Amino acid sequence: VLAQMFCTLEQQPGPVGFYSGKVQDGLQLDPITNYSRILIPALVEQPNARLIYLTKSAAIDNFLDMASCRHVVMTWSLNADEIVRTMERGTASLRERLTAAARCKEAGYEVRRQHTMSCLSRRWLSGPRR
Repeated sequence: VLAQMFCTLEQQPGPVGFYSGKVQDGLQLDPITNYSRILIPALVEQPNARLIYLTKSAAIDNFLDMASCRHVVMTWSLNADEIVRTMERGTASLRERLTAAARCKEAGYEVRRQHTMSCLSRRWLSGPRR
């Protein structure tokens, strides 16, 4: 994978984004695979590389002690608590996601959020607005 990434970077004159999380959660398996500890240091010397994670996880421990975060964008998918509980089972709660995002921001990462409307229900419409 790294060889393909470097080849792409050599061929592109401008910024190149590599996405982790478009098909499956970009962080869910990171505590097991430690893949971020391979990818991020490998891209430090690549000025046009951007590694963009999309996640519903709070598994950020591998990221907090890495000094090489200027090419990494951490993006959390956010939904209402009810949607997280009923349709995103097995993922971090909304509060856990927001806490993880704040910790990454404090560590120097660029942090983004993605609001995905999973479904619209009458209960959601009448629920609390926070």
